[in-house]
Amino acid sequence: MEKFVYGESERQGGSLPVASPEKRMPGRPKVNQYPTEVKLSILLPKEIHKKLKIKSAEMEKPMAEVVVTAVKEYLKI
Repeated sequence: MEKFVYGESERQGGSLPVASPEKRMPGRPKVNQYPTEVKLSILLPKEIHKKLKIKSAEMEKPMAEVVVTAVKEYLKI
C-alpha cells in the first residue's frame, strides 16, 4: 500500500493526503527492454505462479523477464 504524508492541505484544515515522493513502489521496470512489446495474459496454476515468483525473486529479475527468457530458450530463438 502506498505511503501517504500530509502536506499543506492538512495544515490548512484539509484532509487530502499527498503521495510521498521518496518512496518508490516495486513493479514493472521503467526501461522497456523489448521495444516492440505486445501484452499477453495467461492463466497459470497457482503452484506454477508461486514457483515463478520465487525463482524471479532469487534471480532478482522481474517475472516477465524470466518468462521471456524461458520462452526464448524453449523455442530456441
